[in-house]
Amino acid sequence: MEKTYQIGSRLSGYRKAHGLTIKEMAVKTGLSTALLSELERGIGNPTLSVLEILAGTMGISVSALLEQEVKNASLVRRRCERSQTGGPDARCLYDVLAVSPIKSRMELLLLELEPGMYSNDRLSVHPYWEEIAYVVSGTVEILFEEEEIELREGDTIRILPGRGHRFANQTDERAMVLFAQESR
Repeated sequence: MEKTYQIGSRLSGYRKAHGLTIKEMAVKTGLSTALLSELERGIGNPTLSVLEILAGTMGISVSALLEQEVKNASLVRRRCERSQTGGPDARCLYDVLAVSPIKSRMELLLLELEPGMYSNDRLSVHPYWEEIAYVVSGTVEILFEEEEIELREGDTIRILPGRGHRFANQTDERAMVLFAQESR
């Protein structure tokens, strides 16, 4: 995956939008014209203090200045590239459908539950994030501490943080459940 940082294009864009030459930008920031020119061309290696000066001058955060350009093609995860994940008490694995959470604050997971299977040995609790589950096919039960809810194909449920839950397939057909959740 190609990483392209936005420092040069952001710096150049800011300078041009404000009608500044590199020399005028150097005066405004207190940085050398040579360094600014290198940064705009993507060949400089700025220190943290230089990044702070640039970000402050441009009125943005250092993290916004360092944001990577993300190419659309790099956001595709092919079926053959999927990885699997599961917690310590997971009885089955989740296919990780979305590309690295570094590029997003969301994860997309697919759970296949064979007949008679449970997603975990015990209730799963996510204390800080919520998730949304969508039943792609089949019928499942979501088991909370004191409640069971049957979900059929096409049904969706929002699971709030801190709510212990697990999924069960008590039918004789495979079920598939799609999860969207905040990345950890």
